[in-house]
Amino acid sequence: MNLKIKNLKKMHAENLGLKNFNLEAHPGEVISILGPNGAGKTTLIHTLLDWTEKDEGEVTFFKSLNFKDNRSSILQRVGFIADDPHLIEKLSIQDMIDYVKIHYIFWDNDYEKELITKFQLDPTSIIKTLSRGMKTKLSMLLALSYRPDLLVLDEATSGLDPRARADVLEMLVEYCSEYNKTLIYATHLLDEVNRIATKIILLNHGEIALEAKMETIQEDIFSIPKSHYDLLDKDILVHLANLNEEKVLVHNISGIKSVNNLDDSLKDFLSLEDIYFALTQEIK
Repeated sequence: MNLKIKNLKKMHAENLGLKNFNLEAHPGEVISILGPNGAGKTTLIHTLLDWTEKDEGEVTFFKSLNFKDNRSSILQRVGFIADDPHLIEKLSIQDMIDYVKIHYIFWDNDYEKELITKFQLDPTSIIKTLSRGMKTKLSMLLALSYRPDLLVLDEATSGLDPRARADVLEMLVEYCSEYNKTLIYATHLLDEVNRIATKIILLNHGEIALEAKMETIQEDIFSIPKSHYDLLDKDILVHLANLNEEKVLVHNISGIKSVNNLDDSLKDFLSLEDIYFALTQEIK
């Protein structure tokens, strides 16, 4: 296990923040953290990276490491990419790489060169002349070249054009699948989630509204008439939300395809977008 978060709490003013958050992240998983503005996504990222002191709970990396006792060891194995890359604008790309690489004992020079080629980066280019997309690719190179076991992204593709976004997503999926690494990815872009996630966690008002595997989400989450809900086994079906006066959104947590012999004609299977809006009560 690359990351375990247990009962994490971090509150800000006006009852905003993160409440009782739990997560286990394993090698090979791409976990998307979804939610509207103010749901707690950035608070989660900042707290698990120890940039913000938590109120309660435990954050453990790689089975037994924590920031209090093992900060240096953790930072050697965790990569981070933000929505606004923190780069030294006056440096060239190669100077920036050389500045960063001396801090990482596992830096892979061959992989660095491979990424320079893949991202079509000119090592002599001055960073302040780069486009937003090229700066994001440079940030990815800096985060990937020391082969982190856990990669954390906070809205890293926001503001990129569709081509740049596609390139970044393709690289992330390739990295995690080929090297069996873990990606934690905070985003509000549902098309990206559909494209790369293996699991989603939907936050709303600082709490987990839904945790589900992407491969089965459209089979396991559906709406049924309210008149049938009371007849179902509550250990198998969990009430998620009232869609309207007649329909209720439920989650088949058992994974059993046939639930209480419920006729499939009674189920309405929903898209990720439908589920997101139902659970956050956002207006399309």
